[in-house]
Amino acid sequence: MRISVEISRQLGLVSDHKAEQLVSCFDRFYVVDGADRYLDPEGIIRVMLKDKKRIKAGLTVICPVEEGGVVMMHDISPNIVEKSLHYNLETLS
Repeated sequence: MRISVEISRQLGLVSDHKAEQLVSCFDRFYVVDGADRYLDPEGIIRVMLKDKKRIKAGLTVICPVEEGGVVMMHDISPNIVEKSLHYNLETLS
């Protein structure tokens, strides 16, 4: 969920402030000690490229939006997803 928030922030679907609120909320309820050990950006991208929901060349990601709720975004660049994974890996370490 943290990664989806970061992708939404990069795409302009949520503001920096909203992203911080969402991540803070997730961290209060869903923190997994050592979660950074499970984040393998390249492996996650490989799996996402095989996702049956893909309808275009990019990746499909469920993204939160500023006003609440989520949208399914298609054709997201793997670079954006990888950047979000690495960002979260750094913040969790």
